[in-house]
Amino acid sequence: MSPRSVIAALVLATAPCGGPAFAQQTDLDLDTAIQQTLQNNPEINAARQRIEKQEGVITELRGHIVPNLALTVAFQQIDPDLVPERDGETFGSDQNWNARLTLTQILYAGGQVWSTGRIERTRLLSAGAELESVINRVLFQVQSRYFAALAAQAEIQVHQDTLQLLEQELAAVQQRRDAGGASRLEVLRAQVELANQKAPLVAARNNARIARLQLLQTIGPGTRADSLAQPSTESVGLGDPALDDLDQAVASALANRPELLAARSRLDIADESIDRTRSGYLPRLNLSADYGAEKVRFADSFWATQHGWTLGLNGSWTLFDGLSSKGLKHQAVAEQTIAQLDLQALEFSIELDVRRAFAALEEQQELLRATATAVEQATESRRLTNLAFQSGGVSQLDVFAARVALAQARLNHVRTKYGVLTATADLRRAAAMYTRGD
Repeated sequence: MSPRSVIAALVLATAPCGGPAFAQQTDLDLDTAIQQTLQNNPEINAARQRIEKQEGVITELRGHIVPNLALTVAFQQIDPDLVPERDGETFGSDQNWNARLTLTQILYAGGQVWSTGRIERTRLLSAGAELESVINRVLFQVQSRYFAALAAQAEIQVHQDTLQLLEQELAAVQQRRDAGGASRLEVLRAQVELANQKAPLVAARNNARIARLQLLQTIGPGTRADSLAQPSTESVGLGDPALDDLDQAVASALANRPELLAARSRLDIADESIDRTRSGYLPRLNLSADYGAEKVRFADSFWATQHGWTLGLNGSWTLFDGLSSKGLKHQAVAEQTIAQLDLQALEFSIELDVRRAFAALEEQQELLRATATAVEQATESRRLTNLAFQSGGVSQLDVFAARVALAQARLNHVRTKYGVLTATADLRRAAAMYTRGD
């Protein structure tokens, strides 16, 4: 059996599938939790809305590229006393109106409009990468909290089993005392041990409730989970050979981490921003055309109309702008340098993140094997201690010590099992090895 198969068997062989803290009302498995998270998580939905917002920005920008058409209508009523008059004859009318349909089009703006369009489209790609980054982070959070909830449930079972053993030991001691084979002190010790075990059980149940609430909070509103299903080997990535190769994991992260894709997009934006600053040194040329109708100004009839069209070309060239364009270019060059440095730092940080996650997974796998051995040894030690106690070879304190050692070994093993699952999910996040079906 390969090491990966051994780890998978140790993690999933004895894992619980629900329990008393989660009454069998609404079952939730890991795949369903992830799918509901993708639909309901507020942080993911907010990232989606940022993409929608950026698409709106691009749509708005198209308004500067395509022709603009506007209709204007005006009506004016003038005090008759203000209408010019000479020798009893008025010049003009106290009522005037006009209507005009105007078409405007930017012909040349030094490349500013097209450069801005490329920048905004790159920002849209960056927003998509940021959405993927949020999804990866939230999916890891869901998985880690799912495993934490399962671990908390498993700890309840360990404490319940220990409590049951202590109840049996108390009953056995009381029977021996009734038969004259045990002292009052031994009964009190057994009662104290039983009473002391109830507090950890209460704490474990409370921890399980809190872990479940934290999981539901991450998934998003409208989710219930009265019991949690044990995940499959495939859904948690156990046995994936790619997780055993550090170099492959680092290469995957540097190629696919959405944070890097977003950082590269920011560098592209900085490069394009430098090109956009050149428009400050170039002329602008606009085309305008309109067709209008208006009341004849000196006609008495309100409907006396004159109409016609005009066509115009407007150009401007700023010969000196007080070094404003030079300052903008200086800022853009600095932003480009910052983006390059940020990208380099992020690449280094992501590589360290992968190496840390890889080392953490190796640590948890070693601890899993060690705690499995410890459980076997503690189980055998308790069995032999019980036999020795029955023959008078050890004291009651030795029996209690063996029981405490077994309970602690089981707790360590339970925590380590789900530590392996969490570390696996963390490595998959760090190496960008998630798939949307995970």
